[in-house]
Amino acid sequence: MRDEGDWEGWLGFSLRGVAEVSRQVTEKAAAILRMCEEYRARITEKLGRAAANGHRVMEKLFEHPIVTVATVRDWLTITTPAANNLVRRLVDIELLREITGYARNRRFLFEPYLRLFEEPEETRPQLASSRL
Repeated sequence: MRDEGDWEGWLGFSLRGVAEVSRQVTEKAAAILRMCEEYRARITEKLGRAAANGHRVMEKLFEHPIVTVATVRDWLTITTPAANNLVRRLVDIELLREITGYARNRRFLFEPYLRLFEEPEETRPQLASSRL
């Protein structure tokens, strides 16, 4: 199409694609802001004196959505028991979810944020079941 001289058609197609992607990005950014505001309010309401550290952890989670207690400890330069307590409280308000099932070396997922990037089930390609 590009080499045959249908520049208008090609340009129209490209611009429709850019417009659609821009719309999707705008919607995603708005959803992230709403989620962020919701969890800021939860942290402020539920964590009391630990709210400032809770907010600091949440800000870091956007770049590192899977963490350990040691990660939180290092981010905040606090003791391991204090980091463990803070992580437990962030799990309680559903900001984090433990994903290993272990008693030690646990990992926690910033699930509300990552959930925003999941494809809606109706738009996922359906896989045919394989026969063995």
